[in-house]
Amino acid sequence: MPIHISKGNSKIGNIPSLSFPPHDTCAADVPCRRLCYAWRVSRTRPTVRAAWQRNLDLWNADPLQFRKEFREALVETPARYFRYFVAGDIPDVGFYNLMY
Repeated sequence: MPIHISKGNSKIGNIPSLSFPPHDTCAADVPCRRLCYAWRVSRTRPTVRAAWQRNLDLWNADPLQFRKEFREALVETPARYFRYFVAGDIPDVGFYNLMY
């Protein structure tokens, strides 16, 4: 179950990103929940939803393996910028610590 790092998109260019499924990791009371574009994307693009879910499943099942794959992906895809969360949010303190 490898981690999925997006290579970018037409809107932001070649900026790699990591996402988790929206609504599953976002707080229930966030104001953007009803209008979430990522939720709409996840419902209309099953492969995107599956990639985001795979990332969250790997994080929940084996954070050490996730960290290893994440670091390897960053080395393999050198970029000046990196975007966390086109979709989703920080699932727990452990992931927050990974970000820094």
